[in-house]
Amino acid sequence: MLVCCDSEVYWNAAIELADCREETLSTIKMTGRGGTRLAPFFEDFEDRLGKRDMVIAITDGELAVDDIESMIDPGVPVYWLLVGESDFNPKFGKVFKLESR
Repeated sequence: MLVCCDSEVYWNAAIELADCREETLSTIKMTGRGGTRLAPFFEDFEDRLGKRDMVIAITDGELAVDDIESMIDPGVPVYWLLVGESDFNPKFGKVFKLESR
């Protein structure tokens, strides 16, 4: 399931993914842009999406300190994929930095 977030979570635009191949992912049009707040996502994620095996969050890591501090650990592995030069340090999960080629 792909859910876009900026200053709000776009639950109504969530996309069920049948696979995660490059051909599939490259056709997706993202909803929103900038001003990301992820605490609301983690608050509602299980109620909205049901039980999941993991969460992969792709972000530039430029989140407000109060947003990071108020995030609730969802109880499943969270993998943060950073696409920027941020020193993002979440309360839970494992951080990976994506590098440009």
